[in-house]
Amino acid sequence: MLGIKINIQRFQQLLDRTQEAIKNGKQIKIAYANPHVLNSIYGSKEMTYIFNHFFDCIYPDGIGVVLADKLWGKFLERRVTLSDSYSQLFDFCIHQEYSIYFLGGKRKTIDKAKVFLQEHFPRLKVAGFMNGFYFEENMTDEEIVRIINEAAPHILLVGLGTPRQEKWIYHHARDLRIPVLWTCGSLLSIISGERKRPPRWIKKLYLEWLSRWINEPLRLFNRYIVGNPKFAYRILKEYFHQGLPRNSKHSNHS
Repeated sequence: MLGIKINIQRFQQLLDRTQEAIKNGKQIKIAYANPHVLNSIYGSKEMTYIFNHFFDCIYPDGIGVVLADKLWGKFLERRVTLSDSYSQLFDFCIHQEYSIYFLGGKRKTIDKAKVFLQEHFPRLKVAGFMNGFYFEENMTDEEIVRIINEAAPHILLVGLGTPRQEKWIYHHARDLRIPVLWTCGSLLSIISGERKRPPRWIKKLYLEWLSRWINEPLRLFNRYIVGNPKFAYRILKEYFHQGLPRNSKHSNHS
């Protein structure tokens, strides 16, 4: 889709790949694709390479991606989003005794997230938190990598925003002795309560983007009011350019 592979259909697949990597001692890199991400990296050879040849798992985080996929034959049955499934991930980590490290967010966001996790997931092993704006404290990437390696988590969740989070993992994966590197966007803002999830009925109407824009009209104007039509135009342009038959099944997806 817009030159980016999407090879995960269900959240359970991510958990299976996570467990496999940890048990076998092999590192995997996980990222998500939604209209904002695809718009942000559109036309970038560097980012296209990073997504297609570096990340092992890319999942459809965003109803816009799922709806667009219907043009190609409904390979994607539903959206897969950490924002809705973090409880499943945390319960999985508790059961398997895996630890998590969070990189991202501001200090006040981290403080609120700590309270939430202590109240709702007291048995979750949290190896640590790192302010996503660590550069403001004159800390280097090399120092951050060293601190994370010393904490030795099984899973590193990187929430620095696209494309910074993907580039950060790409440039430092070799030095990180962590089995699972996973981009998580604004997950810390969600579990901290700073960003509210919309009611289920809004999601069923595919209006989650509108709910977010109403709450943050200035910050999200370009992402949704400008970005959504731009994404739709690019999808239709790609579809008619490729001339793919409707409702055809892909043969090269795994």
